Amino acid sequence: MNNDIFEQLKKVGQKDIHDPKWVRAGEKMLRAHIASHPFAHHPNLAHVPTHGLSGLLARLPQPLTAFITVAAIVIGGLSVSAQAAIPGNTLYRWKTDINEPVQSLFVVGTENRARFDVELTSRRLSEITAISMMPGVSAVVRTEAEQNFEVQAQKTQQSIAELKQQGTSDTTLSVSLDFKALLDAHQTALTNLRDTVTGDARAHIDSTLQALDALHPDLESSVTTLQAQVKDELTGSATSDADARVNAQVKIDQSAAMLDVLDKNLADLKLKNIVSVDADAKAQMAHNALDEARMAFAAGAYAEVITGTQNVLDLAAQAKASAAIEKPADSDIQPTVLASPEATPTTAIPNPSGLPGTMSPLP
Repeated sequence: MNNDIFEQLKKVGQKDIHDPKWVRAGEKMLRAHIASHPFAHHPNLAHVPTHGLSGLLARLPQPLTAFITVAAIVIGGLSVSAQAAIPGNTLYRWKTDINEPVQSLFVVGTENRARFDVELTSRRLSEITAISMMPGVSAVVRTEAEQNFEVQAQKTQQSIAELKQQGTSDTTLSVSLDFKALLDAHQTALTNLRDTVTGDARAHIDSTLQALDALHPDLESSVTTLQAQVKDELTGSATSDADARVNAQVKIDQSAAMLDVLDKNLADLKLKNIVSVDADAKAQMAHNALDEARMAFAAGAYAEVITGTQNVLDLAAQAKASAAIEKPADSDIQPTVLASPEATPTTAIPNPSGLPGTMSPLP
């Protein structure tokens, strides 16, 4: 649904009822307004909630609220462009304060919200990687990127904690393994990148690696606890042998279906000339682990089946994370800064209705 809403925004901006010149002028004006009124310095954005565009707009001055609402609907292409923004980019605040809150409106359910937060954490780390490869990035921008990551990582931990309270141990384990795998993959990528940079970029990477190290103990402990809990729930002493057999078969079937999806996704990436040797290796290891789980099932060792399928889940998460590093969620992230807008925020925008009327000045 997230993709659908942005596709609709783009289509609105491309409708024939709009004068193409007005659309281009409107986009130019919006860029100019953002450039001259950075969201980062707006006092009403200091306590904007992460989830919910309504909370964001409610805290903005009414003229700016109206401007953003109209602009987001009519110039949907700019929201798509903002997805490529990184810290230091003119549209970065549009990405984090508009695009992502809008996306969060369509994320329903505790599990999906936790997975969305995992994805956002990965985006923040991808942004750090991008600016680490750029020359001349200011200390302010580097600090902002690191703070954004640390804040988002904390939110992700909170979302997983809420999932643990409201969901099942099995679901929480799956999300936790995805989170851990993505952090590990980004940590490996940043460690490799560290040896290729110097000065502030290396110091920035070192600081990020320290933050990643700090996350690991609690996450590792949580995963270990969840694995034991799930195993006990499915094959523990309170479970009959017949139920344990059924539970083990369900886990084998779920693992097989998950690997089918993983294999298809990796194959699709290869068609786009995106190859991750590590992802392929981890996927093969996951298949081997599933074969071992099936042999354990045939031997009636149902507890071993659960351990084996948990290993499959872990390896599949690592494979997905490795592929995501090759092609992150914001795969169009570009280490470039938009040129200064040609127009000024006081320029008028033609009436978008297409009906006779006056020019509509920017607020």
